[in-house]
Amino acid sequence: MSLVVCSNQADDAGTSADSSIFEPWSFRNGLSSTYTIPKDAQVGLHSCKVNLNGTATLSGNEALYQYFGELLDSGGSATSTDSISFSTAQPILTPLNNGQLPGAGRFRNYDASGIAQLLEDRMNDWVFHPNLRDKVDAFVEIDASTKVFDGYNIQYGQYNDEATSTIPDVASTWSNNPEDTGDEQGDGFLTNRWDYPGGVLRADYPKGDDPPDKLNWSYAAGTFAGVAHGTEEEVQMVATELPLSLYNGKMIIDIQNINTTQDLDWSIGLSRFNDVDDFGEFAPYWYDADRGDDSITGQFFDYSLRRYQGKLYLQQTVMNSDVNFDIGTDKEDLYIQDLEYWLQQGNALTEIYDIATNSLTIHKIQFQLKGQQMKIDMIDDRGVLKNIYTYISTEPKARQLKPINQACWNLHPVLSLQTTAAKFTGSMTIETYHGCKDIKNYSVVSGIVYQVKGVPRPTPVYNPNGTNETSLLKLGGWFEWINLSGLWEDCKELETRYWQDMGDTTSGPNGNGQATYAGIPSSGNNRRIGYKNNANEITTGFQNVLILSPSELYANTQEANVQRILGFTQGTVDVFSAVGAGPTDVGINFKSDGQAKLTSSQSIFVRLDNFTQITTNAFKGNSSAIIAHLPRFDGQAETGRLYYQPSEIAWIDLNNAYEQKISSFDLSFCYVNEQFVEALTGQSIVVLMFREKPKSGGMSM
Repeated sequence: MSLVVCSNQADDAGTSADSSIFEPWSFRNGLSSTYTIPKDAQVGLHSCKVNLNGTATLSGNEALYQYFGELLDSGGSATSTDSISFSTAQPILTPLNNGQLPGAGRFRNYDASGIAQLLEDRMNDWVFHPNLRDKVDAFVEIDASTKVFDGYNIQYGQYNDEATSTIPDVASTWSNNPEDTGDEQGDGFLTNRWDYPGGVLRADYPKGDDPPDKLNWSYAAGTFAGVAHGTEEEVQMVATELPLSLYNGKMIIDIQNINTTQDLDWSIGLSRFNDVDDFGEFAPYWYDADRGDDSITGQFFDYSLRRYQGKLYLQQTVMNSDVNFDIGTDKEDLYIQDLEYWLQQGNALTEIYDIATNSLTIHKIQFQLKGQQMKIDMIDDRGVLKNIYTYISTEPKARQLKPINQACWNLHPVLSLQTTAAKFTGSMTIETYHGCKDIKNYSVVSGIVYQVKGVPRPTPVYNPNGTNETSLLKLGGWFEWINLSGLWEDCKELETRYWQDMGDTTSGPNGNGQATYAGIPSSGNNRRIGYKNNANEITTGFQNVLILSPSELYANTQEANVQRILGFTQGTVDVFSAVGAGPTDVGINFKSDGQAKLTSSQSIFVRLDNFTQITTNAFKGNSSAIIAHLPRFDGQAETGRLYYQPSEIAWIDLNNAYEQKISSFDLSFCYVNEQFVEALTGQSIVVLMFREKPKSGGMSM
């Protein structure tokens, strides 16, 4: 039996001149004379010493959930919101994987600043709410007295620019009519709708299928116009450059030409972005255009104000679980519902408005979004607003537009114009559009390849070169991501909750089937979405929540696992402080209230790389040079110098039938995926023992 001491350098302070073969995680000790290994020998780890450098080693599986919705509680009272089913939102999985697939097996080391930057980048990617997107900041917290690392500050701002108009660009304006795509049966993922931005065929589109040079409409500088009359009853477009701001964001559209000059029907809507489903409609698969008999053209939208046969209709998509409603249809399907807006409290109209006669001389239509609430006005020739709809909490459910919920956070203009053989040049103009201009890399036609419950979900997406590829860079809204990733059931479950079910007038904390719609304060300080003046700053009823470990209350958050890394004492964090105290100070701050851990949570293994032992790494599915496992050093410090000596040596056969002459010892430290442990620093020492294999007895492998 013999003992061999190996090390990458003389001490912890020293630095080798040739670090390529003397790294603390991989090094070679060359011998001045050969070392003899007897035949039928065994090797075992006697002890080792390593230095962990105080960085956090992330595996790619770390994740948290972001939530922006009704604050849930488990109080047990009749008004408690003790289930995610009460919410208009869903926790959003936010992987901290720097673009790699979770489970791909690539470990990375981060210092505190690196963790903060990773948090900020990934949380901005995945937050999805248009007014929160690219408004997340993460900072390292330094203790004022000790000057040492003390956790993290995570801040959410809100986009609250109520003045800057961002008229949609022609390059992001597409046909919204399936008949324009050449794929009416919906047998492809994305169709030729993308080849006609602004209604004109892209110059670089391959001409093999001989598509027309342009559609029957055009769009430029905010004006949507018909140019020809084909087989379609109307022409439709959707603009996807930026979602409309939910912080008092306005969309104003001039309808004088189409409504008065042409005297034709039209529609102005706001909608999530939709792909083609199996029935050739740009709609979620759980949408039934025939259900309820209120749909006029079958076109999907979330909200719409439209002229039809001279009358003005206000419509939305909802669902109805009443078994007696439209018997024979699926009660969970979305459908179009008319809203009798003239019956609302305080509405000056007493019946459906005749927009063709237009006694009020209406020139424009205005949509304004206020958190989860919507206000719709007509604007007359003098600029005076004539209200069509305002959210009033005391109205019955039948006269409420649904809350702007997570499925339709990201709303885009959907416009349509009637054309006839004689009249086909009608137009309407987007005069004002408050898009969330601070969003970076917004795209409804891209996605991130991601793994859900161990199953990779690569998403083919359209790219400007005319090919399908997988993008790792851009995201649209939550619904668009759900659509791209194939997780439609998650969205359908959200949209079948009580607040969107017109057949449910008793559920929810209010006992009337309605949620309390989050708005925006018109006075006071900290006027953020959901904030209630003079209420407790934390318990606003509608707010941001961080979910850092699995929560029963905020359900389906089983992949959250960063509570320890980020230094929070609670796995669900709903306590925050305001950032600033003025009216336009809308930010909030979450601060670590425990000790953040910059440590490696991964097990370390020792490899003897140039010998003939054979071990098996079943995780990798192949043979390995591993000779020992170093547990998490229980009872020791978590960083700095760490020592390990097994209570009993595990002897491993070298399988050498003859005596061997050895000129070097090549050693390395790895994770279970065989990746080097680059979180090591300074001096590493490995003490090996060799012996001839006993004839019987002894622990060997």
